[in-house]
Parts: sequence; C-alpha cells; structure tokens
Amino acid sequence: ARLWGKMLDSLQAMDTGGYVHDLHVYDGLGHWMLRKDTIAIAWMAKFTRKPLPAKVVWVQDDRIHENFYWLGTDTLQTKAGDKAVVSLNKNDNEIVIEQNTFKTLYIWLNDDMFDLNKKIAIIQNGKKLFKGRVKRRESIIKNSVDKRLDPNMIFYSRLKIENGEVATDL
Repeated sequence: ARLWGKMLDSLQAMDTGGYVHDLHVYDGLGHWMLRKDTIAIAWMAKFTRKPLPAKVVWVQDDRIHENFYWLGTDTLQTKAGDKAVVSLNKNDNEIVIEQNTFKTLYIWLNDDMFDLNKKIAIIQNGKKLFKGRVKRRESIIKNSVDKRLDPNMIFYSRLKIENGEVATDL
C-alpha cells in the first residue's frame, strides 16, 4: 500500500488534476482496519463522482478489462500494459488521443459528452483521423444499459479506432 501511495503521489505531481488520493496505512491491520477506515468518509464527501471525465488515462493491468469510463477495447486483443490517454474537447466537438497502444480502442459517446447532431473530430498525434457525424444506434444504447447498469453511462454511439482508421457504423 505504501508503494502504491508513492506511485500515486508521483502521478499526481505530474497531473495535478488527476490521481487525487489520501493514503493511511495502519500497521498490523488488514483491509478493513478495525473501522479506522471511516476517516475516509469525511474526505470522500468533498468529492462528486464524474462518470464522464474530460480526460481518461487507462492502463490495462494484469486483469484485462473491457471498459474504462467511456473507453473500451476488444479483450481478446488486449494485453497488460496497453495504455490510452484520451481527452474530450466539448467546445469543439473534438476527441484528442494523446497516446494509444491498444490494438482496438472504442470510444463510447452520448449527448452529455458532445452535441451528436454536429460533426465529431478525432485527432491523434496532431493528425485528424476523422471528422463527421455519428449515428445514434438502438443497439449501442441497449448494450450500454445492459452492461453498465448505470444511468450516467448510457451511450448512443461508438467509434472504433484500429490501425489509425476510424469506423463509425458499428
């Protein structure tokens, strides 16, 4: 836990808007810490969950995950260490991919993220990969409702980035 705390300290120093944390280690105590963990309640109460953050840094660990916030992947093609750093520029209807080592990267979209009635642009490494409209699809909505079970994570469209190409009709 102390090593994780130091790693989080380092990450927060590089990205002051991210990696907010508060670490307390009680020697000799397990995960539940004999209720000493209740000190986290007052600290956590100062924060509001952001189900659709403007920036996502996703690093696959050794337990492969299919989704992280509004990003997704094909788990059969993913390996530990794959990383995506993706930002949303809502004002310009623009998605900026700063880094991506996933073979297949999905970007799930809804009207809280962008005006889906307007064109969406995807920029990767300064190059425009895509600019166009995306269609809302019943199958995407149903899939996100079934898999996420979270009203804040219902998506209407999905983009697929693979080999520098963008697919929209999924």
